[in-house]
Amino acid sequence: MIDPTSAGTDPAAFKAATVSQNVPGIGIGGLSAASTMDFPVKVQMPAGMTCQGQAGGASNVCVVRMQNAALAGPFGGSAAFTQSTAAKKRAVEYNLRKRHFARGILGMAESEE
Repeated sequence: MIDPTSAGTDPAAFKAATVSQNVPGIGIGGLSAASTMDFPVKVQMPAGMTCQGQAGGASNVCVVRMQNAALAGPFGGSAAFTQSTAAKKRAVEYNLRKRHFARGILGMAESEE
């Protein structure tokens, strides 16, 4: 789940996201054998999402909320991150293409516009 607007303060702002790499948690009996350590996680932002929140003096902040599948849990946490300029540009361009397609602007010959 990713919150692109409220910096984690509004539960309704969280949107579904795809987690491609998570913290382990299925171990023996649902308990993880992992010790206290850092684990890499990877979350794919939904297409067209832009980070717009503000937190701790930073702008363009998103908050990701994660949890693993441990039977004794689930256990999880949150992390704040900002979006690179290039990623934000791609998201805005995606939204514009989607909007233009919905209005029938894309795909028309120039003489039809």
